Amino acid sequence: MCLGAGPRPVGPRAELLGPETLATPRTVMSHASLLEQQRHILRELTGLVTERARLEPEIEATFQQRTAAAEREYQQITQRLAGRHEAERDAAETEYHQTRRRVLQKFDADQATAQKQREDALHQLEERYRADTQKAERQHQETRWQIDTIYEARKTEIDKVVQRSKDEQEQIKHLLEAVQANHRQAQAQLLAWGRARIAARVEKIAWDEPPDENPLQQLEECAEAIEERLEELKDLRAPRWARPSRLLGLAVGLWLVAASPAVWVLIARPTGGLSWKHWLAAGTATALGLVLIIGTSLTALAKAQLRRHYRPICRAWADARVFARRGRERVTARLQQAFEDKVQAKKRRAADRQQADEKARALQADLKQRYHVDRAATEEKFARLLLAQQEERDRDLRQAEEKYQRTLAEVEQRFQDDSRTVQQKYERFLHETRSRYERDRQGLVQRWTEGTSRLRETLARLRAEVDRLFPQWHDPAWNSWKPPVVSPQVLRIGELAVRGHDLVDAPAIDEHSPLGPVPAFAMPALLDFPRQASLLFKAREVGRAEAVAALQMVMFRLLTSLPPGRARLTIIDPVGRGENFAAFMHLADHLEALVSSKIWTEHAHIDQRLADLTAHMENVIQKYLRNQYQTIEEYNAQAGEVAEPYRFLVVADFPVNFSAEAARRLISIASSGARCGVFTLVSVDARQPLPEGCQLQDLEACSSNFVWKDGNFRWKDETFGRFPLRLDPPPEPEFATRILHVVGAEAKRASRVEVSFDFLAPKEDEWWTSDSRAGIYVPLGRAGATKRQALSLGQGTSQHVLIAGKTGSGKSTLLHVLITNLSLLYSPDEVELYLIDFKKGVEFKQYASLELPHARVVAIESEREFGLSVLQRLDAELKIRGERFRQLGVQNIQDFRDAGGGRCPRILLIVD
Repeated sequence: MCLGAGPRPVGPRAELLGPETLATPRTVMSHASLLEQQRHILRELTGLVTERARLEPEIEATFQQRTAAAEREYQQITQRLAGRHEAERDAAETEYHQTRRRVLQKFDADQATAQKQREDALHQLEERYRADTQKAERQHQETRWQIDTIYEARKTEIDKVVQRSKDEQEQIKHLLEAVQANHRQAQAQLLAWGRARIAARVEKIAWDEPPDENPLQQLEECAEAIEERLEELKDLRAPRWARPSRLLGLAVGLWLVAASPAVWVLIARPTGGLSWKHWLAAGTATALGLVLIIGTSLTALAKAQLRRHYRPICRAWADARVFARRGRERVTARLQQAFEDKVQAKKRRAADRQQADEKARALQADLKQRYHVDRAATEEKFARLLLAQQEERDRDLRQAEEKYQRTLAEVEQRFQDDSRTVQQKYERFLHETRSRYERDRQGLVQRWTEGTSRLRETLARLRAEVDRLFPQWHDPAWNSWKPPVVSPQVLRIGELAVRGHDLVDAPAIDEHSPLGPVPAFAMPALLDFPRQASLLFKAREVGRAEAVAALQMVMFRLLTSLPPGRARLTIIDPVGRGENFAAFMHLADHLEALVSSKIWTEHAHIDQRLADLTAHMENVIQKYLRNQYQTIEEYNAQAGEVAEPYRFLVVADFPVNFSAEAARRLISIASSGARCGVFTLVSVDARQPLPEGCQLQDLEACSSNFVWKDGNFRWKDETFGRFPLRLDPPPEPEFATRILHVVGAEAKRASRVEVSFDFLAPKEDEWWTSDSRAGIYVPLGRAGATKRQALSLGQGTSQHVLIAGKTGSGKSTLLHVLITNLSLLYSPDEVELYLIDFKKGVEFKQYASLELPHARVVAIESEREFGLSVLQRLDAELKIRGERFRQLGVQNIQDFRDAGGGRCPRILLIVD
């Protein structure tokens, strides 16, 4: 089953009082009569059983005494005849079996010899076939191994070529990178010496294509050559001294040396000779000349050296790129060739394998065909031998059988003749005895048959009505099931097995009586709802799972038997942590109130839920029942659309996680809740100790009690408790989920209370008869069972109304009811309406199109400015009325109209 327990078998449909088909019900019983019909069936059947238990033994005793004597004499004679008959049959049968045994023994020996020869021949064939097959398979495997070996050798060779090519490719890459790095270093060196023009001119030289020999070796030689040239380039001295900075330093040094005589002349001031200025000019000219000569020589030498050493480097770099390109092309060609060789090797191996496989299959087929031909010849040979042996056996047995049948026919004829004579005499006596017996029984049979027929019809109608109200979970009626519209007065929980020995305490009736045994039948187990709606299942470890299953079943019955939304569940499952009743949470997908939001397991939550139910009971008593209604059923009968739903407290494994206070609340709810429509469905774990001060008898006193005993629950009921009870199982998971979604969806629709407008609207002779001088009174809905909820304005501080609510909560519907009832109760002289619709004309457009006489303004698709103008118009009306009130010395509309002020209707501004 769903919700945590395994499936339980559903018993067969009840068959009442014999094999006859149940009568089709001709009338539909009322719910209230179902329990009374059950009691009527039990009372009448008890009377029939009591009468039969008294009279049937007396009739049977008389009949038995008269037939016993005749039976004894008849038995003595038939025994003597049977003894002689058996002796003659035994002699004939002994001779027949001895002959048959000899024939069969000979046949078995011949068959065994032939079978042994056949098995030896077949064994030799199979051994030869197995040896040939194994030899062929070995040859095939060896051929495949040779093919695979050749392929692997070729593949290894190709893989080596591929690896060498990849290594060569990587080597070319590294060598080219090394050549490029040295070339860049050479460029950097020239730039550092300030000779960029030399590098640029050399770089532009178009070199001849080098010869194509061994690209890798040539690339290595280029790398070595460029490295040697780079070292020589770095060691050149003339480019170092020819740098502008060095030449400038040389010029400064030569100038200082050449200008030293001028300094000496300036310091010593000798007489005569050249002045220091002349010496300075001469020194400067000398230094410039030397610098020019040295600089020009060094620069020319540096350029010559650089061109001589940088040209081979550039040529090596250009050749290296050519060699690298050629090397990569050759590597790529080898790799492509290796790939093609590998593909060809695979194709060759596949072709060789296919050829070897085809050859092996042909050889195997030839061996198999030869084996089957030899085997068929052997089988045919021994089949002919076995057939001949069987024909010989059948001939000998047939002869023995014919002799045996002739002997038996003679013995049987003699026995039949003697027995017929004795039987005829015995039957004449029994006929006379039985005639008297039948007359005595006829009266009893007639009363029994008529009584049981009446009961059969009554039970058939009862079952039909119960099946209509509470169909089995597998009944196809659920495919088109719709929730009921009225609450049932009974609730099905299972079936009672009614047996004769459970009905009365009279001595047991003979089950082999011609009247047959006392009928055992299944009767629906029904509870009086809501009087017996509180249930208590008491079990220990073995029956705990069945108790939970029973709670699940009752919950499903309640949800599917009550009108949508009329059953609200508060589920407590401290041991199962909610798993036992998880399926019922599908209801919360539609309306959380159906299962009080969740399944409660913790100590504090249990206390709070019980407190909530207690508060609900207090609210029902004080708000709904008061001293006017005795029970919630009486209130609901008058409440109509606002009927109060039943609430069911479901508790599994009580008293786990129940405090002493929670246990007392539970007992209080069970004892007082029925009047308020609150009921308890409790499974008790008898192993758990009860909280202090809690007595299980207090719960049992206000519940229908079921106790686990001998593998099933027993119903502790004065009338029905004597009969074995089989509780209905819960529905299967898939079915349960589907029905719960239907119940949830219907409950959600039903939760939207729709009060008929006829309940609110005034009668036609009351239209436009109300007076608005003292205020406005407009019925809007239902309040309680019989009262109306009304809007009252114009008295005290009740002058204005603000309606708030989320989208879809019914604000616009309330406004329509208000406008319609106002227009029916009050004439346009009593009430004027200003209707402003800021929702694109969705709500108030109909009042404009139908020209509602009360409506002074119907503003649809209203802009902000238009709404402001309406408010300004009302503000002006307020000032006009204030002035008129002051002129007459009055304070309100009623005094104004009483003083003869004229027409002054109430104005309502309604804005959506």
